[in-house]
Amino acid sequence: MDLTDFQIKGFTYTFDYDIIDLIGELPPINEWEIDDEYDVQYPENVDLAPAMDYISAKYMSEYFPNHTAGYKYLWCRTESSTMLWHNDLIEGCKVFFLYYLTDVTEGGEICFRVNKTETGFLQPRKHMLVMASQESHVEHKVNYTPEMRIVSNYGFDY
Repeated sequence: MDLTDFQIKGFTYTFDYDIIDLIGELPPINEWEIDDEYDVQYPENVDLAPAMDYISAKYMSEYFPNHTAGYKYLWCRTESSTMLWHNDLIEGCKVFFLYYLTDVTEGGEICFRVNKTETGFLQPRKHMLVMASQESHVEHKVNYTPEMRIVSNYGFDY
């Protein structure tokens, strides 16, 4: 990962083929719970802690040695609110990581902007790990996709 891109563009990314083994096997999508408030599906019994510990040790420790772990989520749908420019700093973490467990070929791009100027977007690919800023001047959004987009999300503070 390139810390300069992170600081200038608000994001950086790499491909990490080890994280998927730390997440383990997911239950079939039809067994996931639906959170009607957020229109998101998630499995309750998937342990994301090993993946979070790995990301903490391999990536956060390199750039932010005094970081603390925050939230961890897993979902398979896109909330309508995430398709608008936003920042999730309110959740208490200045950095988030997205790890894609599926490819998305039709739409679904994650887009970034800094101080209201677009700085780039990424087409989600399986094993892609995105590190993004939650500083107040950095925003992101996700474009709509009709495809199943399974992603895990890890927040850290520093």
